[in-house]
Amino acid sequence: MYKYFLLLLILACNLSANNWRLVEEFDNTPTFKKSDVKSITCKDSNCFVVVQHGGEVYESSWRLYRSIDYGNTWELLYIAENIFEQEDPIIINVNNGISPNPNNYFISSDDNAVIQKSTDSGKTFKKVLIDSSKDAENWELDDLAMWDSSIGFVTSQYYYYTTKDGWESNKRHPKLHTNQSYYSPFFLDSNTIGMIYGSPWANSMGLGESFVKYYINKNSWDTVFYFGKEPGKWFDAIESIYFVNDTVAYGAGWRSDKSLPSGEYYDIIYKTTDGGYNWNLIFIEFNKPYKGFFNISFADANNGVAVGYYGKIAMTNNGGETWAYVPTPNDLDNCRKMLVTWAGRTPLIGTWDAGIFRYEGDFFNFPPDTTDVVENQEMKEIELYPNPASDYLFLSNVKDAEKIEIITMLGIKLFESEYNDKIDVSQFSPGMYILRMGGKITKFIKY
Repeated sequence: MYKYFLLLLILACNLSANNWRLVEEFDNTPTFKKSDVKSITCKDSNCFVVVQHGGEVYESSWRLYRSIDYGNTWELLYIAENIFEQEDPIIINVNNGISPNPNNYFISSDDNAVIQKSTDSGKTFKKVLIDSSKDAENWELDDLAMWDSSIGFVTSQYYYYTTKDGWESNKRHPKLHTNQSYYSPFFLDSNTIGMIYGSPWANSMGLGESFVKYYINKNSWDTVFYFGKEPGKWFDAIESIYFVNDTVAYGAGWRSDKSLPSGEYYDIIYKTTDGGYNWNLIFIEFNKPYKGFFNISFADANNGVAVGYYGKIAMTNNGGETWAYVPTPNDLDNCRKMLVTWAGRTPLIGTWDAGIFRYEGDFFNFPPDTTDVVENQEMKEIELYPNPASDYLFLSNVKDAEKIEIITMLGIKLFESEYNDKIDVSQFSPGMYILRMGGKITKFIKY
């Protein structure tokens, strides 16, 4: 097994570091001494990133950027200036908090129990006070998760909150233990949230770390799995979980072992195939820099990326059976933290200090799908306008009226109708699409 892993590592090292291309550095200026990606998430070609720009205390801001071309280019949507009044920067968490509805964005801010909410595609935001009690004035809001534009979950230091109306109102519930944390929440269905419960530092006190499920309608908890530990010797801490579907998920983090030098950890990855009731340790390796993994994301059940600190990247194309560490650009060597997501079949990495990187190599193994049919079809332009479009597309100079189809860049058919020279695209998410009419196809952008 070790020889097989070593072979994979050698093959991976033959993948040039140029496979990860820097696509956006954001605004690194003397005023903004650093630009930290606090969250990055995509749905097909449509991606969003929250960046905190840090400089002097009163010159800091967070900004929302959007890409509609799989992370190639980014546009600034919104700026929130002077977001904190203390020296410690506010952590902006979106996690799974960008709603499937393209017009609703929720950003949890740890500034006085407030959530930032937008209902106009990120053009404006309003502050929604989650807890008005006197003792909540300085509470930090942690990870936020949304099932849709209405149902959501967020935690604070002492409480967790749920909503069914997009945070216009909420219910407050006390935590089971105030010295424990809930993090990396992920909606499994509209009523069930899976997440990590515990604190990595609490493991050393024998409290342990576990995967739990929370049921909103019953306000009940189910501890379904305890991650590995041997009190007094070692424990496993999971930093991030990612559900590929309702049964398959991966968790990435680090193992603290007293036999290792102080401050050094193993890289670990767990996998479940039964919805989280049982997790198996599928990967453990002691690899520089010895800080473990921080985030993990998958495009499907086979292709995934795990990232750590200071440029650590590992990739799999066979469902986690083997993992290969890959070389990274020099820009990432001193990067403190990284986050990973997928724009369709393309992984993107958001970093602290170094910007956004896009993978453009051929490591991953995807089966052929209907995209190939579209991409291999002869491109014959259909005259349409406006392009980009926000509400309607208009067709012109069509001699032989035929059936119209609109397809995503992944080959998924979203729309089909008889010929009409006016097509309503207002309900589509922003991004790039293919319009097909008989043997003719063309691309258009919805914004």
